[in-house]
Amino acid sequence: MANRQALYEVMAFWLDRGVAGFRVDMPYSLVKDDQDLSTTARLWADLHHRLDEHHPHAVLLPENDPRVSPATAVQAGFDADFFLVIEQAHSLLFNNGGAGTLATLPEHRDCFFDASASDPTATLGAFLQRWDAHQHGAGGERLVIIPSADHDFSRLATAPRTGEQLGAAFAFLLTWGSIPSMYYGDEIGMRYLTGMPDREGSIWSPGFNRAGCRTPMQWDDRLPNAGFSTAPADRLYLPQDPQGDRPTVAGQRDDPDSTLSCVRRLLRLRTTEPELRTGAGTEVLFAGYPLVYRRGDRHLVVVNPAGAARSVELPALAMASAQPLEVSGVRLLDGHVEAGPFGYGVFLMGTGATTAGCAKM
Repeated sequence: MANRQALYEVMAFWLDRGVAGFRVDMPYSLVKDDQDLSTTARLWADLHHRLDEHHPHAVLLPENDPRVSPATAVQAGFDADFFLVIEQAHSLLFNNGGAGTLATLPEHRDCFFDASASDPTATLGAFLQRWDAHQHGAGGERLVIIPSADHDFSRLATAPRTGEQLGAAFAFLLTWGSIPSMYYGDEIGMRYLTGMPDREGSIWSPGFNRAGCRTPMQWDDRLPNAGFSTAPADRLYLPQDPQGDRPTVAGQRDDPDSTLSCVRRLLRLRTTEPELRTGAGTEVLFAGYPLVYRRGDRHLVVVNPAGAARSVELPALAMASAQPLEVSGVRLLDGHVEAGPFGYGVFLMGTGATTAGCAKM
């Protein structure tokens, strides 16, 4: 009980200072020799009850563990599940063809958001099966967080994926029926770097150094160390991207075709269109290239991660009144969807919408 009180006091210390909540690392390992996790679940439920009493707006999220049933997370009182990026469900989306990821990942192969995926329908189908199984296991509509990357995984912009491919990935992340989480720097297309030094155990396996996704934020190339620090470059914890075309916030802020501007528009759209958030249902109309799904009753999303134009016939879908909300390289014709290379589009199946474009980085 003293340990529980100490845990609560640590959380309360930060919540009193404005922190919104916590994402708990390895939450199901806290109680040892608890094979059915019942004691572990009761511990977290007790802590969440204390938070509800004194910090009712605090959010508590677990690092998802594929060995733990979604029902256990519900019993523990966690508010949502965080799809861990090194797990199979996430790697089916953003595995980068194996670049910069763990060789021990199950089904270590090309993924849906690789331009040259050999079997995108099977890869996406496997993700959708895991998504549906997770929802069913949690007893209904469960809030799930899908991140772009994190400190243990390669970035969205990992070779061979290039900046022009990121728009489609963000269109999915910000319109799917999940809660999006963006790893710092992904919003400008910071690149996963190879050849990094080992820092505090960053080399996880011979083929994967996690330091490649932990390099300093790139703010402004007019400032030393891209505005991250005024220290000599050799004193930085990790070196920065040495390429002359490295993305920065300052370089993208006023560019309407930049990745940052694209992300900002999609975030604004998610804010103004409630059906693009978590409350509305998600219906997949075509699971392949392009991926086509409906959010709620009035929103249609088209995403084409392929490096070639793709099309699909959807004769039952009324498209005559569709208005583009955020579109790059996608056209809706009568019962026909056309998507250019790396194209994406969010449409309102009604009237009164405005248009905006979002091209390559």
